[in-house]
Order: sequence, then structure tokens, then C-alpha cells
Amino acid sequence: MNNSIKNISFATYTLDDDFRIIEIDNIFEKITGYNKGEIKKSNIYLMDLFPTDNKDFYFDEFNKITKEKLLEHRLKTKDEHIIIVYSLIMTSPNGYKTIKMFTPNNSLFLSNKEKELEEKYKDKIKFLENTAIYDDLTGLLRREPFIKTINSYLEKKVPISFFIIDIDKFKSVNDNYGHTVGDEILIKVADTFKEVIKENGLICRLGGDEFAILIPEVKNMEENKIIAKSILNKVAKIHVEDLKDFRTSVSIGGTLISNYNKVINFNYLYSTADKELYKAKEAGKNRYSISI
Repeated sequence: MNNSIKNISFATYTLDDDFRIIEIDNIFEKITGYNKGEIKKSNIYLMDLFPTDNKDFYFDEFNKITKEKLLEHRLKTKDEHIIIVYSLIMTSPNGYKTIKMFTPNNSLFLSNKEKELEEKYKDKIKFLENTAIYDDLTGLLRREPFIKTINSYLEKKVPISFFIIDIDKFKSVNDNYGHTVGDEILIKVADTFKEVIKENGLICRLGGDEFAILIPEVKNMEENKIIAKSILNKVAKIHVEDLKDFRTSVSIGGTLISNYNKVINFNYLYSTADKELYKAKEAGKNRYSISI
């Protein structure tokens, strides 16, 4: 895909109420150059991440966020390089802030042409400021930004493949093994989707154990079947230590839109794929059903 939508890998770090960095992940290390050992041994503060000429301005912007906001700002790495990042800042009741940070080269909306990328961000940032983008558990897109992006493809009448996926017998896992084990399955299933789809499509957790996938430029049923079979095969290999006799599987309903001779919107895609999902479940689960 020349203009693709990536499943984002964002850096996450946490600040205490004094704006000291107390926790980071591996992607934060890669972006900034600071490692977890330094964070534990040294007092590294939010201000240390800002260029000298912007320290006060950026600190004020972070400090006045009481709930959630997305900011575009410059960031100074450990080796003094200055880069542009987008930070989604979320404030907890105890005053701690969790920041999910990503760069234009590792972003949700990615164009091969730099100028197109810049223009896309101008529009997207306005939307993202008031929207919770990612599911906290799986890191997949939430429903609203997912639908918004689908609509942009539908407006351009791009050929698309759309799937709805449910985890088979998921309720019994929560009931018999608890939600911690259920969450582990959700995470591993989501990671499997990312592995199969890679940068070629868009993945969403619609809610609970229901997921959706959009893949632009899929033009024939054979491609759809290959994708569905790959998901089924890889999900079947998921291993969860605390589960004894439970074999993880999913049911998939899908539709392929290659022409636009009628009105097509998200509700149409969902209802069509949902009918196919019902067929897959009725046929015994752990399978797919796809319509044209």
C-alpha cells in the first residue's frame, strides 16, 4: 500500500506528581536513548526531555492538563537530537500522568510522501485531541477512530476487505478462569492479528471479544480466504499457561467490496460481515464465512 495505515507501536512512560519519570517501556528507550536502569537510578524529569528554548512553554502545557489531551511538541533525546513527537497525556486521580508518545515516522497515519503526511496530520490531530484512540488492553484502535478512517476509504471508493471476528467460547474463559486469563487471551489474539495483517490494514477492538479488520486494496475472494485461514491457523497456536483444556479459536465473518453500485457505509459493512459471522458460528465455530 502506498498510503497505508499502521498498527501503531507507541512509547509509553509515566510521570509522578513532581513530573519525575518513574516508568518507561522499550520503545521509549529507542526513541529517547534513556534506558530503564538510568530511570531507576537517576532523577530524570519531564523538563529534561524538552529543548532549552521550549522548556517553560511545554512544561506549562503538560502541567495544565487535568484529564486527557494530545500535544505536538519537540523532544530532546539523550544525545541532544531534537525530534517532533505527538504525546497523548492522560492524568490519573493521584496526579500521575501516563504519556503515549509517537513520532511522524511511526504514526497511525503514514504516507510515503512527506508533504502528504504533513497535510494528513493537520486534519488528524484535530480529531485525535477529543478521541481516545487506542484500546488500553490490546493497543488496537478503538471504535470511533476506526470508523472515521473506514469512512475516508469509502468516500474514495477504494476496494476493501472487512472482517468481524469473535473469540469462540470466550465467556466460559472469564467465568471459569477469571478476567486476568481472559485479558491474556485478548492480548495474544490481538497480537496475532497484528502479526497477520502487519502494515497492510487497520485493526480495531470493537468491544469485549469482538474485533474488526479493514484491509484496503484486496480485490479478490482468494486473498480474503488466505487472510482468514492465516488468522485461524495462528490463533489456534496460542498458548495460555493457566488454561488446561481450552483451545483458543475464533470465528470470522467477512465481506469484500470491489464496487460501489449502492450506498455503502460502516453500518452496511458491519451488518453484512455480522451475518457471515453468524453463519460461521452456526457451522461449528473456528471457521470463516465471507460474502461478496
